[in-house]
Amino acid sequence: MFSTGLAFVIMWAGALGIVLSTLVVSLVLCSSILLLSLSCSCLLGKLVISRV
Repeated sequence: MFSTGLAFVIMWAGALGIVLSTLVVSLVLCSSILLLSLSCSCLLGKLVISRV
């Protein structure tokens, strides 16, 4: 009985870890993409302003 409960807990912990790591990775990817687009728009804005 105890071993099955332990296996269940380990399985849940593993699933939770996978979900958490997926969330963290997606958050990091989204923030890096946002930062990249922001820096690109800033650079483009500076280029346009300097040309005008």
